[in-house]
Amino acid sequence: MVDVHRGQNAIANHHRRKGERLAYAVHQELRRIRLLGREDAHRHIRIHRHEVVLRAV
Repeated sequence: MVDVHRGQNAIANHHRRKGERLAYAVHQELRRIRLLGREDAHRHIRIHRHEVVLRAV
């Protein structure tokens, strides 16, 4: 993964433990948010039932 934040890493690891392939989806979502100028992107997503969910910012 590129530009791994501690929060991003934790999310990716959570999904690896679950045997799922959402780490990449999380990575893409973080990149998308960061492109909007949000450096703290990892604070704005969470995992809900193994889905990537955007937090209300």
